[in-house]
Amino acid sequence: MLERFFERTMKAYLMVTGFLTATAFSTFLAPDWSMQTLFSYNDTMMVNKEYLMGTYQHWGVMVGCIGVLLMFSAKYKSLRTSTMIYSAFEKSMFVGIFLYNVCINDYEWFYGSSSRV
Repeated sequence: MLERFFERTMKAYLMVTGFLTATAFSTFLAPDWSMQTLFSYNDTMMVNKEYLMGTYQHWGVMVGCIGVLLMFSAKYKSLRTSTMIYSAFEKSMFVGIFLYNVCINDYEWFYGSSSRV
């Protein structure tokens, strides 16, 4: 019964999560817009944006490609296991690095200029 449930819902799940993940391409295509809108950079933080722009664009391509791969795996069943494992690993590493920088390291630069008073 559980196997049938997963078989019926897996394609829709992969298409929706793949599409949402693929929206990271916006960071590659419009880095200024995404840094201000998605990541809440203010004008002070945007002064040295050329140092960060390549990193954000690379992240957008990498995550966007994972989203496309998730959508492909909805159609091609042979891709599902490896794609989902890689996607879970990549997303858990992203969360892990974020938590490490927030909880363990006390990096003021990580919070941007908004934490400076």
